[in-house]
Amino acid sequence: MDIDKDDLSLDLKILDAIGLPITVKNRQGEYVYVNQKASEVLDLPKEKIMGQTVYEIAPVKQADHCTKDDTELFATGIAQTHKIFVKTNTYSGVAQFNRKIFVSEHGDLIVEIVRIISKVDRELFNTLSDREFEVLMLIKQGRVSKQIAQTLFVSTHTVNDYKKSINKKLGVRNKTQLFQKTLGSKQGYELKI
Repeated sequence: MDIDKDDLSLDLKILDAIGLPITVKNRQGEYVYVNQKASEVLDLPKEKIMGQTVYEIAPVKQADHCTKDDTELFATGIAQTHKIFVKTNTYSGVAQFNRKIFVSEHGDLIVEIVRIISKVDRELFNTLSDREFEVLMLIKQGRVSKQIAQTLFVSTHTVNDYKKSINKKLGVRNKTQLFQKTLGSKQGYELKI
């Protein structure tokens, strides 16, 4: 089912006009609307997203989790908020996905509005592996090991191993030093909201 941009509600058109990343999925999990900002966040052209399911654009574990959330959202109607790590060609960081049911003449749809919480230039921490970098960004969001493990679909033991490796590579001994090093230096992490 293709949904023409003109068929969207006034609220969605207003959000689109102010530049928020927005996607809309039907009950079958197919993306029926993606604006340009969402295309940029997902780092895929709109043509590669429209008509596809999350399984065709995301890693399987993430797609499984998203599909479970979709099922729950359709069953309960209770709005959801999820924070996930996003990695594109231009930046890496944490994005918050606000999801709710939208009832339209086309049936029930899931509307996702994305807000980028933090992003950072990957080159600032080129000694870290991609996974270590993801863990660092989540630590900087105030997440504890259990939350990081859930976000990245790994065990808490694995997250703790990554933390040790990050501390060693960055030459710090604890979280306080980690924050000082990554926020306090001129080459450190810059939080952008």
